[in-house]
Amino acid sequence: STCIISSGAVKCWGDNSYYQFGYQGKRAVGTGAGDMSSLPALNVPGSAVKAVAGEGFLCVLNDAGEMYCSGSNALGQAGAGNVNWTASMTRVSLGSGRKATDVTAGAWHACAVLDNGQVKCWGLHTQERMGDSLPYVPLQEQVQSIAAGDLHTCALLVGGDVQCWGDNSVGQLGSNVASPMGYDVEASYVGMPGVRRIWAGGFSTCVELDTSEVFCFGLNRDGLLGYQDTTNRFLSNQTAVLGGMRVMKVVAGYEHACALLMNESVVCWGSNTYGELG
Repeated sequence: STCIISSGAVKCWGDNSYYQFGYQGKRAVGTGAGDMSSLPALNVPGSAVKAVAGEGFLCVLNDAGEMYCSGSNALGQAGAGNVNWTASMTRVSLGSGRKATDVTAGAWHACAVLDNGQVKCWGLHTQERMGDSLPYVPLQEQVQSIAAGDLHTCALLVGGDVQCWGDNSVGQLGSNVASPMGYDVEASYVGMPGVRRIWAGGFSTCVELDTSEVFCFGLNRDGLLGYQDTTNRFLSNQTAVLGGMRVMKVVAGYEHACALLMNESVVCWGSNTYGELG
């Protein structure tokens, strides 16, 4: 599925087999005549500021700090506090009086940065807990933004450090130990201070430093990390992606990534099996 935000409204097209759009039943959107010329907006109150998607579910953050999710919920990933599919956008309970400032989605989990600088995650392994009963992720500092891959999550701390937790089978946590790190152990520090933005996709992670250089680590199948080889990186080799070209923004997919450069050009790398590199 693909979504865009225009004037505060979220419009989506593509696979809808888990009711993740909250309308049209389970019918795919974009295959029928006239679908794209008359896309309805998702039923989310207020003005949307961010939309994220996992495997069959979709979450939207609005300008009031409220989160709404719909779609597949077999592991509680849509935040409904149960394991029933949600066929319409349903508000996620983040705790008494709490609002979200950022949101991300992995394959079967989602996480939000709250207005107190702490993080809550739900879905895989949270036993349907939501609201006040859902614990905070025990990180070392307050968090400014967050990014998730399929089975891992990374948080950008206010001091410019990054902490990651979850699956580390191919080094996506920035640690050179190929073992998972979760709530029961201290999350891994990436060890690259001065980070100002983070991205994650599938089984890889990228960080942008204050120098506007980007470094990536994790799965490198099809050259996903942008180092012109296919060697997985457990730790960044301290060589910037794209030969050190200055980057404005990176978007990471499952096996490919694209960057908007300072000169306003776009470059993409990784798998091109389905023409995803353009």
